Amino acid sequence: MDRANYRCEICGADGVLECYERWFYDDINHVQKLVGYEIVCPSCLSILRIERTMQVGGLERALSHFIRITGFTEDDLRTATEKALTTWRERSRYEWRVDVTSEPLVSSVKAAPPPRARGPAPRPSSRPASRMAAPTKKPLPTQTSFSQSEISFLKTQRLARIATASSRGVPEVSPVGFEFDGRFFWIGSHDQSIFFRTQRYRNIKAGNSRISLVIDDLKSVDPWRPRGLKVSGTAEITDHDGIFGKGKYFRITPRVSVSWGIEEPKMGRWSSRKKFA
Repeated sequence: MDRANYRCEICGADGVLECYERWFYDDINHVQKLVGYEIVCPSCLSILRIERTMQVGGLERALSHFIRITGFTEDDLRTATEKALTTWRERSRYEWRVDVTSEPLVSSVKAAPPPRARGPAPRPSSRPASRMAAPTKKPLPTQTSFSQSEISFLKTQRLARIATASSRGVPEVSPVGFEFDGRFFWIGSHDQSIFFRTQRYRNIKAGNSRISLVIDDLKSVDPWRPRGLKVSGTAEITDHDGIFGKGKYFRITPRVSVSWGIEEPKMGRWSSRKKFA
């Protein structure tokens, strides 16, 4: 749960969460091996276990959720679903041996996959996902601003790299000029006509507002001392009079930040992590 920041690792939803087991299927020897876990919301779980959703109900709601977070067309979704169900039915023809002997790998899923082909039909060895309500205690202290050391660092910087994603989950990273007013990051362009044609602008305008921003440099080469700050948050397009004059800008609201080489490190840690209100 700490790894997932108490959010669904696919769509980012909070609230009630599920622990979804990831399996590798050896279709030759008919062995299913536990390889990891994902923290997911009930809506994403209904897609990952599409065959069960078809049995117990809620299919239409599940498919609508899938289309919303991936941007798939109905034809794309139908093809992916049929492929997953065909694989599942084929695997259900055999007896499978379950292998949980090794420690599962940690999942790092960031974008929603198509419906997955699960293994054979449920057997006594299959374990249902545990249902967990997000605890009231947050894993990170709530902040209202960056530290003075971080703010001083940001004032010395002019370039950042912003990462966005399309409706299909295709990532895009761009170097950009930015300014920070103590609460928001502002990103624009000296040429609005170029700004409107960038992939990052189209991604955010399409409603994919979740972004990551990195500002970093090398304080020294010998000794090697990199420093930087990474922000995860949301972006919206709005009018602003900033470093590039009046025009459209991304206004970025920080949610979580990680910095390194800026503040004095705490014992046993190389970075400083904060969660914003």
